[in-house]
Amino acid sequence: MKLREMTTDQLIAHGEELVLDAFAAPALTPDGNGCVVKWVKYADGSRRAAPRYVSLRKLVKSVGIKPEKDPRSVSVKFDGDRNITEGTGIRLALLQRYADNVALGDETPIDYVVNEDKVYRNQMALMEVLPEEWFDDDDEIDLS
Repeated sequence: MKLREMTTDQLIAHGEELVLDAFAAPALTPDGNGCVVKWVKYADGSRRAAPRYVSLRKLVKSVGIKPEKDPRSVSVKFDGDRNITEGTGIRLALLQRYADNVALGDETPIDYVVNEDKVYRNQMALMEVLPEEWFDDDDEIDLS
């Protein structure tokens, strides 16, 4: 998928993946108290211990750190009868709230919960891809 076709969340996830592979750190011993070393042979015939480096992805995996996800962005899974089979508590509570609003009828507006961080990220992404000629130098843009 091309970068221009990605959503903001996909771009952020792609960037995080690139960072995990771009940097290296000394590999930790299984107990986490030291670095894994390897013996390096130099041109003069001497040998010295040097730390073994691994990507941040491998280091994070070995330590057991899991990236934090916004519980509102986790997908909810349904079975064939439209029963919820999996989802986070926050996401399920939001869906139940929306279902209650819809059950009240067409006249009642749905009371949406806005994720301000996601709205801001999407607005910034939009502003970056819009052509500059669409704006005058004296244009003030209100993103609220």
